[in-house]
Amino acid sequence: MMNALGIEEFLAGHPALAELGAPERFLCHVAERLGVPTADPLLRVLQAAAGEPFPDPSPFVLPTRFQKAAGAQPPFHIVRDSRGRCVAFDARRRVPLAVLSPGVALPPPFNAGSVTEAAHPLSWDDATLLRRAAWLALSRVTRLLTGMRLKELVLRPGRLVATRTHLDIVFAASQVDLRIRRAGLDINPGWVPWLARVIQYHYAYDEAEA
Repeated sequence: MMNALGIEEFLAGHPALAELGAPERFLCHVAERLGVPTADPLLRVLQAAAGEPFPDPSPFVLPTRFQKAAGAQPPFHIVRDSRGRCVAFDARRRVPLAVLSPGVALPPPFNAGSVTEAAHPLSWDDATLLRRAAWLALSRVTRLLTGMRLKELVLRPGRLVATRTHLDIVFAASQVDLRIRRAGLDINPGWVPWLARVIQYHYAYDEAEA
């Protein structure tokens, strides 16, 4: 799902966020929102790979592919607070698409959006807005590709074998889901650069093994 959002393009344009483990933070946020226990081994692996907390400010601009996957449509709405910080939203004012620090010009296509001047500083920090954008986009692209809710896709039992270079995820054969199979989501992705791991899925026909 992260690949479908164009996560590599986003990280290429935001190397500082990549260094801070933005992908792992996105996935941790999803897991936490879905109620994954803190002791879950996959969550522990992701947390260990994440860097220091995002500094404030951490401005960002979501690439076009990410915007489209999130269902963002123009006209864009720009909110500029009393400090000059700008936040761009989609037409429904639901998905944060960009955050610009004071004095930074809005890039196309946001520079053509309507601007609302806020009398006070905005209460949302950049990291919160980025997490919200990732959550909304992942939820939508999951529904589009599989017809499933993100919760249905994520919360399933299995076993994990983790090393510094590999993640092997083992499911019982009973976990095979045609919706996931049709979307090609259980095809081994192999080397995933933005996680710096080789990821492989396995289905065990011995239920005790899985």
